[in-house]
Parts: sequence; C-alpha cells; structure tokens
Amino acid sequence: MSTKEFAIVQLFCNTSGMNIVQQAIARVGSQAELSRRLTKLSGHPYKQGHISYWIKNAQFPADLANLVAAEIFSGEITAYDACPSIKRAV
Repeated sequence: MSTKEFAIVQLFCNTSGMNIVQQAIARVGSQAELSRRLTKLSGHPYKQGHISYWIKNAQFPADLANLVAAEIFSGEITAYDACPSIKRAV
C-alpha cells in the first residue's frame, strides 16, 4: 500500500472526534453526495445546506434517523445514534 493510499484509509477509518453527520459524510465521500443519497432514499429534496446545518447540530433530524442508520451505516448504528434527541424504546 502506498503512502497516499494509507493516508486515505486513515482518513476514512479514523472517525474519533467526528460527529455522526461527519461520519456519514466520510462514508459517502462528500456533503453533496450525502444530500443526493438522502434525496433519492427519502424522496425529499435535501441540499448541501441541510447537511451543513446538521453538522452544526451534530445529529440528523429525527425523521431521517432510521433511514440513515439502515441505509448509510448499513445497520451498524441505531436511530438513536443518528439522532440522540429521539426517545429510546425501553
């Protein structure tokens, strides 16, 4: 593995210090790509500005939490991880 390839792997594998929205961006490649995927999956026209706002809030909106957990993270996180402000089922 070249130094450049190693740096890219490190970038995408080191998610400590990143909020959940930033981790989703790292998985798909860019804010624009995340907005495209969420638009396609949800049917709602999300823009890069939505993503930027969610980064500042460090979470996804509650209505997208299940979609993000299942589709963007392939079930590796829960909806609560995507949106901690939603209530957990007991």
